[in-house]
Parts: sequence; structure tokens; C-alpha cells
Amino acid sequence: MSGSVKKERNINIELLRIISVFIIIFNHYSIYGGFEYDNPLTLNAFIIEFLHLGGKIGVDIFIFISGWFMSTSTKFDVRRIIKLCLQVLFYSVILAALGNILNTLSKEDTVRMLGAIPFSNWIFITSYFMLFCLSPFLNIIIRNISKRQFVTLLIFLGVTWCVIPTFIPADFDMSNTSWYIYLYLLAGFMRKYEADLPKNPKKWLAVGLGSLFLILLSEVVLEFMGVYVAPVFGHHAEHFRNMNSILVLFTVVGVFMGIVQQKPRYNSVVPKIASTSLAVFILHDNRALRPVIWTKIFKTTSYADSHFLIIHAFITAIIVFVVTGIIDLIRQYTIERWVMKLIDPIISKAEIKYKMFLDKHIGESEK
Repeated sequence: MSGSVKKERNINIELLRIISVFIIIFNHYSIYGGFEYDNPLTLNAFIIEFLHLGGKIGVDIFIFISGWFMSTSTKFDVRRIIKLCLQVLFYSVILAALGNILNTLSKEDTVRMLGAIPFSNWIFITSYFMLFCLSPFLNIIIRNISKRQFVTLLIFLGVTWCVIPTFIPADFDMSNTSWYIYLYLLAGFMRKYEADLPKNPKKWLAVGLGSLFLILLSEVVLEFMGVYVAPVFGHHAEHFRNMNSILVLFTVVGVFMGIVQQKPRYNSVVPKIASTSLAVFILHDNRALRPVIWTKIFKTTSYADSHFLIIHAFITAIIVFVVTGIIDLIRQYTIERWVMKLIDPIISKAEIKYKMFLDKHIGESEK
């Protein structure tokens, strides 16, 4: 059925991927822009605090989208993982060189930059790499586990890694990678049993946006309590925005399902723009360029008390996305295309050997 191919190019989901990157940029704008407010109850202080929320939600949406598509695959895409590694290596070398030229990187930071994936220079990239490598095995679980077992697994992990940590200071040794695995499994479950889910995009969006409103409301309330009741409340104003908060999870799932149940739309331009998402993240969030991007180029601190703060944030995010996106499209159509053409025969052999390995060691479990 040709629809399976088209579905991956549904621009509703691709636009959501782009939006997730935009709100991640907003998050970094708020973190690295040098904003400091003595009074946390001013409008601009709340704007920066709300923009800060984007990082967790944006990353969770990005992972959920990946799980939605990748969980249906029956093979490991060697080409894609090699492209990921080469992309990270390419930008790591460029950024390490720029960091040394601009004197923004120490020797230790340079080494971490060059060994980006194993040294977790970008925690998200390393965790995403691990998730991608584990995806064939996670997919075997998704295909073979019964619905009842699947629900039990998701409830157990959801309670220990999400519900309990939302209300008390317990994490059950959860890490970024383990949380991404949970999101992947949850997305895989919802994709597998999509026909059984409620078909009401408006209600899904209501759940997602309602949860987002509760997160924002909690921040406002806790900030006011921090000023008028006890400072400890203000110190925990961001508590419900953690990546594994139950409210963040409801926001991600509600918004995603509300979008995915909309009438599909297709074109070839939006997916190509969305394909630059990872590069946009790498190029704007790194130790080499952070001091240059935010305070020198965009002069974020000068807008701390400005009435145009939110407008400046939007314009900055658009410029960052467009410029870094164009850089990556150039890379895709030149260096990546040339390199992949050269190593394609080697990749084909690697795919055959990997398939033989899977068939030998875990193939029987799926029969």
C-alpha cells in the first residue's frame, strides 16, 4: 500500500518536528541569553521562564515522533546511523576548529567536542544514538509482546519514571536514555494499537494544551508563593516542566495525537526542511558558539527589560533556524551525498552481515 510511504511524509507531523526544534531554540535563548531578574514576577521574567519550558517538551516530541515511525521498521537502517555519526563528526570538527579560533573552547572541551557521541558532548545526541542502536531490539519487543504485557510494562515504567518523580524527589535511577526508551515504547504501543485509540483530535489537543496550561499556571503560582509565602516555593517553580513530568508527558502525547489524527497533507518541501532538525540543534547549541550567538550576535541581554523581548525571541529563533538549516541542506547535497556514494558498497555489505547476525541470534524469537 503506497500510503505507508506517504504517511512518513505527512507534513502535519513534519511541521510538528520543526515546531519542536523551534521551541528548543527558545529554551536555549532563555538559558544562554544571560537573563537575570531580581523580581521573578515581572512580565519579562515570566516570558523567559515560559520559553525555558520548550527544551523538555521539544525534545520529548522529537523522540516521540522518532518512536512513532521507527517502531514499525523490521530492519536496522545502517545507512541512517552512519549518516548520523558522519553528520555529528563533521560538525564536531568544524565547531572544534571554530572554538579554538574564537578561543571559546578549552582543550578538554575540544576533546569532548571531537568525541561528541561517546563523550556525551551533546547529551541528547548521545542518548538519541543509543536509542537508535537499540531500536531493532525494542521493535522486536513491540512486535512480539502481548497487549496486556505491553500495558503492564508501560504502566510500571510510567509510574516509576514519571508519576512518582512528578510528586516526590525520586528518580529510580532514570537517565535521558532510559526516558527516551520509554517514550519510544509508548509511541510504538500507540502506533501498534492506533485503531483502538479514541478518534477525536480536538480532545487530544485539549488534553495536550490543557496540560501545558497547568505547567505554566504552576510556575506562576509557585513564583508568587516564593515571593509572598516562602522562597522555597520559588526554587521549585520549574518542577512540573521536567522531561519526565506527567504534565509534560500528557502535553507531548496530547499534542502529537491531536496532530496525527488531523487530515494528512503531503509535499516534498516540508520534510526536507524537517530533515535539518538535528543539525539545527547541533549548530546553535554548542560550547564553541554559545557565547557568540546569544550575547554578541543577537545581544539578548539588552532586551531583558524590553517590551520587544518576545518579538526579539521569535526573530532570533527564525534566523537561527533558517541559517543553520541552509547550512545543513548544503552539507546534505554536497559532502553527505559524495561521501555516502563512496561508502555505499561498504554499507551494503555491513547491512547483509548485520541481518545475518540478527537472524542467527534473535530471528527465531519472532517466528
